[in-house]
Amino acid sequence: MKIKFLSKREINSLVEKLIAISLISDTPKIKQIKSFELNDEIEILSSSNFILVRNQDELFPFLQDSDTISSLPKIVVDKGAIPFVCKGANIMRPGIKELPDNFSKGDLVVISEEVHNQNLAIGKTLNSSEELLVLDKGMVIQNLHFVGDYVWNSCKELNLSLND
Repeated sequence: MKIKFLSKREINSLVEKLIAISLISDTPKIKQIKSFELNDEIEILSSSNFILVRNQDELFPFLQDSDTISSLPKIVVDKGAIPFVCKGANIMRPGIKELPDNFSKGDLVVISEEVHNQNLAIGKTLNSSEELLVLDKGMVIQNLHFVGDYVWNSCKELNLSLND
């Protein structure tokens, strides 16, 4: 694992991307961001403001970064979907119980379960919320990061929190 601090230029570029994909709404004062390169494809970016995951071309918040994921639209799945989502399965239309927020195709969403309202995964939508309402079947959300995955366990081992 490689660990490094991002340069000011890299931080500014990252902040611009975060604003563009609506993960942050204003320009926070970020003094440093620590990068944990887990392998050739996955990098964890940690600051006092957020914990993000960069997986090749995707950039999304870590599931336990409640402040950052609160800005994402939410999808609620039924309890039957929980074991599948927590093993990395993509979200199928029949498992969705609620669409409390609107979103566009390609947006990041947080997937929660219906009973305890716990966040299970971060996904990327394959359809807009309007399209999803008329669908009866099929894969509708690509699962990017879920409870118990490699990133989850790596953050736990690194003891990452928003106070680092």
